Amino acid sequence: FWQTVARLQSLLASESSPSACVFLALASNRTVEMAEINAIVCIAIDAIELGGNCRQNTHKSNRLIKCLQAVKASLEPIDSAEHDRIQVSQENTLRLLKYAVERAHALLEKQTKPPNPVLECLLCTCFEDQFNQIQIQIQANLQTLNLSDGVFSEVQMQKIKDGLNVVKWLNREASIDNIRRRGRGGG
Repeated sequence: FWQTVARLQSLLASESSPSACVFLALASNRTVEMAEINAIVCIAIDAIELGGNCRQNTHKSNRLIKCLQAVKASLEPIDSAEHDRIQVSQENTLRLLKYAVERAHALLEKQTKPPNPVLECLLCTCFEDQFNQIQIQIQANLQTLNLSDGVFSEVQMQKIKDGLNVVKWLNREASIDNIRRRGRGGG
């Protein structure tokens, strides 16, 4: 039995999919919360790597990638903590953050495809709203993690605060861009 588990782990270790990350985290006796953190980091890394291939909405994509880098930087120290049994009472928040990061990954994946001129005009506003919604969700969930006093160490809390500050700044920048665009009659 243990040989089969070890073989499965080695096969999945060569795969970088989020589900493989979750399976490996759970198989290595991590808590569900720690498995969620591991999955968020894996999805964020994969989405960040898509950034170099974005052909559409590059400015918005770069801003979203910076948000994902902030999430990754916030959660990596927790993910790589030596003690795997951190008691995180934020399972729902982590799931919501994972969902937002998964949506960001899917949206960035769409941006890597060559633009269709007909659809580009129709989808421009739709994509803009999606970028904004995802960044707001990421900010809200990082804010909730930031408020979970006593759950994370002081260093981990500082990483979450740093990531939150980056996401807040990027969201402010996006809001200013939207206001300017609407002021010029572009949206």
